[in-house]
Amino acid sequence: MERENLAEYLFFEGTNYTAYEYFGVHRGASGVVFRVWAPSAERIFVTGDFNAWQDSDPMIRINDGGIWEAEL
Repeated sequence: MERENLAEYLFFEGTNYTAYEYFGVHRGASGVVFRVWAPSAERIFVTGDFNAWQDSDPMIRINDGGIWEAEL
């Protein structure tokens, strides 16, 4: 099983004791990866000084369990 899929599986199982390594902000292959769990959200945006606090960087829902991701 791929590492990210394993992290998601263990999270939903309730046994991912290092979820902080998967969620939050981390360096990715081609930038910075933002990942959050928001099962009831309809839309999520990454905002900050880097984009003048505009909602121009949407996150993508990557599974039915409510995990959202954006790579900038």
